[in-house]
Amino acid sequence: MTGSYLNLVLVFTLGVFSMISMGLVVAARVRSEEMAGGMLNMLSWPMMFLSGVWFSLEGLHPWVQKFTLIFPLTHITQAARGIMLDGSSLLDICSNLLSLLVMSAIFIPPVRLCLR
Repeated sequence: MTGSYLNLVLVFTLGVFSMISMGLVVAARVRSEEMAGGMLNMLSWPMMFLSGVWFSLEGLHPWVQKFTLIFPLTHITQAARGIMLDGSSLLDICSNLLSLLVMSAIFIPPVRLCLR
């Protein structure tokens, strides 16, 4: 690994926060635990396929590449790869970090409204 472990911890912390907030939105809207599990599986599998976790996004059609940017896992993967493989600094991955913060900010208000 060529990057900073602290930067990697920051990326994973922001990533976990955005993923948990997305999961809470789903869990707050369904009526049963089984339904929440099914809905989260329906979200997580396409997200894993389209976020670049298992294969590169470079071979995908350009509109699919743009579509993948709505997934938090895409930004986590890009930032983590940048840190570990390229030695990227926080300034280099600031767009990914900002995207994770924005996604968390988008997902938290609906949870607060649903849990009232």
